[in-house]
Amino acid sequence: MASNASRVLGPALCAPLVSSNLYEVSWSLYGVGAALALVVAAGITLFPYDLETERIPIVQSLSDGVRHAKGRKAAWQALLLVSFISIFGVSHVALTPSFTANSLGRSSSDFAWLGAATGLGALVGALAAGSFTAKSSLRRGALFAIPYSLLLITFSRVTDFTTAIVLQLFVGFFYIASFTTLQVVVQELIEEKFRGRVMSLFNIAWAGLVPVGTLIMGLTASSKGLGFGAADTIGLTSAICLCYISWVVARDIFKATRS
Repeated sequence: MASNASRVLGPALCAPLVSSNLYEVSWSLYGVGAALALVVAAGITLFPYDLETERIPIVQSLSDGVRHAKGRKAAWQALLLVSFISIFGVSHVALTPSFTANSLGRSSSDFAWLGAATGLGALVGALAAGSFTAKSSLRRGALFAIPYSLLLITFSRVTDFTTAIVLQLFVGFFYIASFTTLQVVVQELIEEKFRGRVMSLFNIAWAGLVPVGTLIMGLTASSKGLGFGAADTIGLTSAICLCYISWVVARDIFKATRS
């Protein structure tokens, strides 16, 4: 929740500064915030921890996590789903400055308001997470991702800034609703001794693959790449995302009817 709150307060505070080209003030505030975070971190008291005598290489540790997750099919499918959505859905944020200028007719710096709206929706989704994670399942997490993809497709077609803000509120909500549900699915299925290894894979799938997605979207949208433009690229990648999610849901329903 704290992470999503920062996604609201940060862009909301800096949006007017960026719009006024006061970049130095924005970065100065970031520096102050980082310094305060260091002060808070310095006051944290850690409990004594005995290091494991056997050191496992990082690559082997991740490989063990992959093998364990594959042994729990729903957990592995949840990791794949999160990876796919991160690459073809979440990464659309890289195109919001261009989209704001070319499709919404606003200054590219106004994209910060879209980020604030997404963060606010995600914050509400995080607060409501407890109510829809009580019965978490792969299908439930995928179903939350369907409106997420549909909203992104709709977002790619709008030309009104206010409408885009409203859509991003719901995008943020269903984004967190889906990912939180899928995270619970993974947490419930893995063994305790593999928890750290598998959850590190989840974090890679969630945030670590976003740079890959932004590279793909940038090449697709850029005039030096495929030249689709920001709006069409967001629409295309969201449609790809929707197709994969729909296939995951259909496959899960088919397996359930056969069992």
